[in-house]
Amino acid sequence: MPSAVSVLLPWVLGQVTLAAVVGGLAALAQHAGHIQLRAAGVDGLVKDFPLAPHVLVMVAVGTLAVAGATGLLRAGARVSAGLPLIAAAAGPMAIVAAPARASLVSMQTGDTARWWHVAVGALVLAVLVTWTVVVVHRAPGSPLDMVSRLSPGFLLLVLTAVAALAVVALAPAPEPTAPTAVPVAAWSVLAATVVVVVVTERRGAAAAAMAALTLAAVLGFPLAYRHECAGAAVPGWEVTGTSPVVLSTMLGSVVLIALVLSCLLRVAITVLAARGRRPFMSLRMPARRVPT
Repeated sequence: MPSAVSVLLPWVLGQVTLAAVVGGLAALAQHAGHIQLRAAGVDGLVKDFPLAPHVLVMVAVGTLAVAGATGLLRAGARVSAGLPLIAAAAGPMAIVAAPARASLVSMQTGDTARWWHVAVGALVLAVLVTWTVVVVHRAPGSPLDMVSRLSPGFLLLVLTAVAALAVVALAPAPEPTAPTAVPVAAWSVLAATVVVVVVTERRGAAAAAMAALTLAAVLGFPLAYRHECAGAAVPGWEVTGTSPVVLSTMLGSVVLIALVLSCLLRVAITVLAARGRRPFMSLRMPARRVPT
């Protein structure tokens, strides 16, 4: 039986590393903004957005992605296990690529240059991949030891398509502040990952943890980036550029609906299994010992 320290330590180290990367990039962008304001003689007029909520939400998104990837890897879905990690880095965590200097901002879009997004995304993805590998190899008995009779990889792809279609069907008329195709695809992958893990996870505590991570990641955005003026209060974007829109009310609602449906489906499977019926997807429970 692995100790609690051996199971939790890789997760804590991954979260601390990701927090350092996210906080460091935001602090670097804020410092560049102060230099620009001092050069204009107006330093002090613009207040920095708080770093702590930003770091916490990004760590929550990263933890959600790593938890999903870990579960898929333990289930043998090696090909699709990287999808949640790529989705997190390219979608919700795109706001990490704050402008480290004014020349990185595009005059046409107000966002940072494409190569800067790719570079920062690659850095974040490297942290997430390393974190996942360490968890899988160094934390035996992780809470996300998935067992399912259906192929988790196939199920992930199907649910991703369903989530993406739901987003398109529920989307209102195009707006300039609506998320682009990349965040929509990214959150669709994450929503599908949540359903796969919550429904097929053997232990209820692990499924509950995945549900809690989903709530923290989705609901953390309006809480962390709320601002009295137009736009989101993302650290590093105070002076130069406009942070990309990575989540909308409609998009977040689709993720939360997927979470609720997956929880209801898990309850139905558990009830059917307890009554001795065989559901269309079942959790492999350990066999009971018969006293002799």
